[in-house]
Amino acid sequence: MFQPDVTPDAIPPRNYPPHLTTKKAALYVLIASTLQILFVTAEELLQRRLLGWAALPPSVTDDAVRLAVRFLLWDALAIVGYATVSIVTLERGHLRSRYGSYAELLKLQASLPLIYICTAPSETLSASGVSWSVYLCGFFVGLLFTYSDNQPFLQRVGCKVPVPALWSTLTRKEGVFVAGGLGVSLAAALQLCGELWRQQMLTRLVTNLGLLLSAFGAYYLHKARGKRWRFSEIGVHFHHYINGGLLPLLFTAFRGRLAEALQGVFFGVYVEGIAVWGMDPILF
Repeated sequence: MFQPDVTPDAIPPRNYPPHLTTKKAALYVLIASTLQILFVTAEELLQRRLLGWAALPPSVTDDAVRLAVRFLLWDALAIVGYATVSIVTLERGHLRSRYGSYAELLKLQASLPLIYICTAPSETLSASGVSWSVYLCGFFVGLLFTYSDNQPFLQRVGCKVPVPALWSTLTRKEGVFVAGGLGVSLAAALQLCGELWRQQMLTRLVTNLGLLLSAFGAYYLHKARGKRWRFSEIGVHFHHYINGGLLPLLFTAFRGRLAEALQGVFFGVYVEGIAVWGMDPILF
């Protein structure tokens, strides 16, 4: 699933860092608005057509059709998001990655069925058009992570917060920003924890985390074997498509507006990270 080698001319991606212009902002709004109209219309139309399809076995239920339709739309959203980052944000003019191939787009597609099962967007999204609106707004916020990732203030905060030794160097403005972010995150986490108990999602969450840890453990052992079990030679780097996208996604498999918005944001970050940098390896 990972790109084995990174050529020197692939870092950083072409036209990086990008600059947000009025034209780009207008395109983002246009794409998001168009998707909102298309998705609400297409979901209802596809469900009616599939349920009325004579060749469909009688054992297929309404829920199965809804699940399939939601996946098709969700998959299409990932493709549109990847294209938006590649063509609009980075101005590549094509869907090839920074490595010059379509492999990253194919790997994104390959990862989606498992993510769909684990994060349950078919359950998170309600049957209303408002639900898609909230999800799409969050998704495009996530897609725009490229700009915030290159904002000097946020870069400084992002470099200091993970390193306890640098906490004393936080300025008052940075400290207020971090405290506010922690407060908002805590409030969201408490609400999601409440949903965890009310919606009996604890089993799903534990299962998802178990599968993820098992996969990482197997990958780590495979890497260690290749290095003749010299564990000290294995480096670990969690790229933001993982720690800002994939991992938080596992905690949003709930119903409600907050879950819709957060899942949209994290899914957007996941797609953006792969579109910009590719599905780079965790271990090296």
